[in-house]
Amino acid sequence: MNVIQFKIGILLGDGFHFLQVQYPFFRLREEGYFPELIGERVGLPVYPGKWEQRISTTIDFFQALREHWDLLIIPGGLVASQAVFILIHEAYLRGTVVAAIDSGVNILARSGILEYRRCSARHLPFMDIVLREAGAIRSEAPVTFDARTLTAGEVVDLPLFVLKILEILDRFQAVLERSE
Repeated sequence: MNVIQFKIGILLGDGFHFLQVQYPFFRLREEGYFPELIGERVGLPVYPGKWEQRISTTIDFFQALREHWDLLIIPGGLVASQAVFILIHEAYLRGTVVAAIDSGVNILARSGILEYRRCSARHLPFMDIVLREAGAIRSEAPVTFDARTLTAGEVVDLPLFVLKILEILDRFQAVLERSE
């Protein structure tokens, strides 16, 4: 079976959690997908992660806003600018599946798309406030998929999170193959 090339983006910004970017990036590559790394600046290794690793982006937020995405991944630790919130919100309105893990769920909530949606998140006081203000419904499951939003609570949930991403992409592929 040939892998259909879906448009997948992983958001980057200062403070990103390196493992929460690298793990999905390389698992998607192993499965034949080619995710883009989206950030404010393109090309230079300018994004310092939690452990001082640096990574380069392949596309900037403004170019990303003009494109259609099948899937966007929001890692934890990301320091989000207004451009990030706009990109997530607009992409979701266009039909994109948006996946967030760890404190990336905070960014997803602040993007305005979790109202009446179940989501997995860490039990932290600030996260409880953000989710309540966003109108989200907390799920106790490690990973939750609800209305094109995929959420996972913490870094230990990465294997389940990425497995669910791959299941979603498999479902997309099956639907497209049936329609041909």
